[in-house]
Amino acid sequence: MPSGVYPRVKKWKRPDRATPDVCYGCKVALVRGQNWTTSKDAPKYCRVCANERSKAYYYRNPAAQIAKRSRYYGKLRREAYAAYGGRCACCGESRFEFLTIDHIKGDGAEHRKTVAPGSRILQWLQQRGWPKEDFQLLCWNCNCAKGIRGGCPHESEPALTSFPWALPQVA
Repeated sequence: MPSGVYPRVKKWKRPDRATPDVCYGCKVALVRGQNWTTSKDAPKYCRVCANERSKAYYYRNPAAQIAKRSRYYGKLRREAYAAYGGRCACCGESRFEFLTIDHIKGDGAEHRKTVAPGSRILQWLQQRGWPKEDFQLLCWNCNCAKGIRGGCPHESEPALTSFPWALPQVA
């Protein structure tokens, strides 16, 4: 055979499609949607084996995994904050570090327990297209004041303006 020319190798296929896929780890039969959700071309592992492999990879590379998650959640937070206007709905604070998502109806604790525990609230909001009727963006101070005192102190203050003659006069 001339140099650089290789015979064409046919990809092996199961002779009959009735033979089930099996997990590479534990050799259990895989049923899509029940114990197997991976794509067609990826290595086939059942959920149990896939979780074990994932945990093992995490413990071999913890710093890389933490950095990856941090980048993901940072990107998700920026996307959420942009979707909700990028500034506090009460005082206008726009620094990323101070902003947080607020449940307008005040049912945040119940909502997080039932629907989106932990930091999954942002993923939950993203899946629903950033709903604006029940959520708003507040800075941490306004959000805490709303939760503890029932309202933010900014709501009782007159709106600030850049014109000195429009500021309220203190006697």
